[in-house]
Amino acid sequence: YVNGYFVGSEGYIPAVDYSYGDSIQAPWNHAFEKQWLFYHLWGRLLYNPAVSDEMLARGFEQRYEGIDASTMLKAWTLASRVPRHMASFYKGTWDFTLYSEGFLAPWPSGFDDGKSPFISIEELIRHPTLDPRYLSIADYCGMVEAGKNPDDALLTPPELAMVVEDECQKALTLLDSLNILDNSRDLQRVDTEGAQLESELKDIRTWCKLGFYFADKLRAGVALETFLISGRQADKEEGISHLEACVEWWEEVVLLTSGRYKPMPYVSMGHHEQRWPEFTRFHWSEFQEDVDADLEWALAL
Repeated sequence: YVNGYFVGSEGYIPAVDYSYGDSIQAPWNHAFEKQWLFYHLWGRLLYNPAVSDEMLARGFEQRYEGIDASTMLKAWTLASRVPRHMASFYKGTWDFTLYSEGFLAPWPSGFDDGKSPFISIEELIRHPTLDPRYLSIADYCGMVEAGKNPDDALLTPPELAMVVEDECQKALTLLDSLNILDNSRDLQRVDTEGAQLESELKDIRTWCKLGFYFADKLRAGVALETFLISGRQADKEEGISHLEACVEWWEEVVLLTSGRYKPMPYVSMGHHEQRWPEFTRFHWSEFQEDVDADLEWALAL
């Protein structure tokens, strides 16, 4: 029995939406309208944790006429696992220590490269995991080079990369099966409903591209840490190849979000202004240089 609940966040009020780009007319006025699925899920599940997926999917039917509601719910479910995997793998200790959406860790709680709040390839390799069932890259590579087999109950970085990539690919396949192109000119309804659906489709695709980025960065970390241990040139080349893919995935994220989302004040970095004075707002485009720097670091090894 639930008598009531509070829902965050502390540093963001979902009132008048100020996140959408000036060049685009947002199909809503308030942030809670844009985030309707968040409140729909919390409200339904807290009232009845055993609520069926069919009941949850009705929210899509009510908003988007003729949409395959079950497919939309499944696509959102798969894409939304990306931040969960990210937060389980990269240990954070409280709210300001991890921002999965941006691949940021402004407040260090483990290995810190001291360069920027962006989680670099070095940090991804050395940082401990939060979930004890996940193996860090450094621990995994050390075990492999020592000839030890990881416990079957543990999720290794290569296995995690496969899981994330598979779930994101399934989400995109589900979107493609809807036969709706996420461009308002191609939607069946070029109105408020169509514009809101376009935004949701692009948000799902954005999460999937971030998932592909995470998967290739995990693979790059394993290859480069193996190179640092063994000195095998082939491992370095493999790591560089994965980081080149990471650059392309991040560019796609920037393409999907630029224009739609403004650079936003980021409270975690604002509270850490002495350490990161140049990082007080967030947009994925502002961290393209950090993504490129990972590749430069690998090339210099």
